[in-house]
Amino acid sequence: QRGRFTGRCCPFHNQQRDGAMAIDNGGAAPNYANVQAAGSRPQGFGHGDPGWAVEGVAARYDGRGQEDDYTQAGNLFRLLTAQERQNLFDNLADPLSQVPREIQERQLGHFDRADPAYGAGVRAALAARATV
Repeated sequence: QRGRFTGRCCPFHNQQRDGAMAIDNGGAAPNYANVQAAGSRPQGFGHGDPGWAVEGVAARYDGRGQEDDYTQAGNLFRLLTAQERQNLFDNLADPLSQVPREIQERQLGHFDRADPAYGAGVRAALAARATV
């Protein structure tokens, strides 16, 4: 994209397809990054960034493999009371019961990585909705 006033290319490329809070375009196409519970696929060092011309000593930090998207969620889950956990399971199972099984399984994988009891609780809540 060209900057409106500067004529330079915009350095920011977020994953919001049509801009912040846009709801009037895209039809039924998914509006999210397809992130697998096993982690994102490697896309090359620096995600294709060719680098910069520098003088003197320079280095890059390769942060791949350093991401932890599950510890904080698991810690919060373990702080919840039994009733709060059940409320969480129910609140998650209601909308998840409306999506295809493939997406349910993908999301359950994320819950399992945060805490196995988290995934099991949501699975049980989903199963209860399937029998209604």
